[in-house]
Amino acid sequence: MRSGGLKAEGGFTLIELLVVILIVGILAGIAIPTFIGQRNKAYSAQAEELARSIALAMEAYATQNNGVYEGATLPSLSQLEPTIPPTGRREGLAATVLAQPAGYQVAVELTNLSFGGRHPRFEIRREPTGATAYLCTPAAPPVGCPPTGSW
Repeated sequence: MRSGGLKAEGGFTLIELLVVILIVGILAGIAIPTFIGQRNKAYSAQAEELARSIALAMEAYATQNNGVYEGATLPSLSQLEPTIPPTGRREGLAATVLAQPAGYQVAVELTNLSFGGRHPRFEIRREPTGATAYLCTPAAPPVGCPPTGSW
């Protein structure tokens, strides 16, 4: 003979499910901005590395051309250093070169960051006197470039 009572089924209540969803939401709210910040720092490091590579290639170019930087272009520098993209564009980065007879300016801008605002720009300038400056434009919010404007 069967009993007419209802058998209790196991499961989660609506309140328990809402608490779990709330906890997952809080954890995601903490983790996602941290992840995006780390990715932006990686882009900044890539920009600095590309600027240094271009500056080293500029020095190699000048060595081959009697100490004259003028005439150096990104395609010619990429022949000296294969890690330099001939177009100056790499994922999230845009590089430019301004070569003068006795000096140069290399600039790399981060173009694909995960936030709005001003994009940071990293520069290496070699003056005709031989002085070299490492400058950057701080982003809003800050990523990679110190508030002093040099790196």
